[in-house]
Formats: sequence, C-alpha cells, structure tokens
Amino acid sequence: MNPHITEGDIQRLRKGVDDLIAAKGTSNYAAANMKARIEYDRDTLELSVTIPGTGDWKDIMADFRMFGGPEEQGVGVHSGIRHCVDLMEPELYHALRQLNVDSRARIHLKAHSLGAGVAQLLVVRSPWFRDSLTTVDLFACPRVFRAGGDGLFARVRARVLRVSLSGDTITRMPPPLLPPTNGFSHVGVEYVIAKG
Repeated sequence: MNPHITEGDIQRLRKGVDDLIAAKGTSNYAAANMKARIEYDRDTLELSVTIPGTGDWKDIMADFRMFGGPEEQGVGVHSGIRHCVDLMEPELYHALRQLNVDSRARIHLKAHSLGAGVAQLLVVRSPWFRDSLTTVDLFACPRVFRAGGDGLFARVRARVLRVSLSGDTITRMPPPLLPPTNGFSHVGVEYVIAKG
C-alpha cells in the first residue's frame, strides 16, 4: 500500500534522484570508506546527506555478506550493511565536525540500494542523527533487519519514503528465509512506482 504522497514529496524525490546521480562515486572530502555527499547550509541549518548505492567490488561483497556478525540493539541485521556502517560512521561524524554542523540542523537523508540499507541502520544506530532527521528517502532499498527491526525503526520521527520500482530485484534481497522469524524484512511504508 502506498502512503499519501504530496506534491512536496514528489519534488523532493525528483531532487533526491538528481542528488544520487551526482553523488555516485564521489565524496566532497577525502575518506577511505565514505561515499556520501554532504551539503550544509549554515543560514537555514539544512543538512543534506546523500548515500549512493553499490559502486565497486567491495560494495558487491558487502551486498552478499548477509549472515553472521553481532546484532544491532538485540535485532539481527544484514552483516555486510552493518560492516559498511561500521566503516562509514566515524568518517561521517568526522566530516560533520569539520563542517561545524549546528546540533539544531535539520537532516535530509537520501540513499539508494546498498546506500539505502546503510542509511536505515545509521538512522537506527545514532540518536542524534535519528532525532534530527526531517526526511528520509530510500530508493531501491534491500532488506536490512530481521525480526524486531520494525520496532527499532519505529523510533524515527522523520517523514520516511521507501521508493521501489515494481519488480526490482534489489528490494527483494536478501530473499526471505524459512522460518519467517529468521528471515530479513523491510521496515517502513513502501511507495511502489509501476514500470512503464
């Protein structure tokens, strides 16, 4: 079922797609594991963080490393995505400190594919990040959490849109496993765009 989408949501999603294309394989500062694009307006206190999807062989390996590793706040998570967040999180906060981001900043998060999975876990893990979010736009997001993930993600107060193209394989990864309590599932409401 699609959530109510406003004209503002549509405009924001269009800009999000443009930002993701611009961020693909780029970074506005030197960091080994950070693939995000960060833009900060000191006057409006608007912070935009854009995390692109799979870009190189290390990302592909992360996509397929689904099992093993510790839980996140008592919930099983996609191991490869957790590894990406472990690498990226310190560099993200270092970049935000360098930009001297005001603690009152309103964060707009846009992410695609592997980056969308990273964004979901980052939001759950970081109270400052989670509580400062205004919007979260996830494009072609894989499944990140096992049973209980919806409870973790329910703490997010921002407007969250998980956008999928009808029939997209990435949104069905990792595939559901039996029994269902061991499988991965999506969190949040999905907005499906029909092909054609």
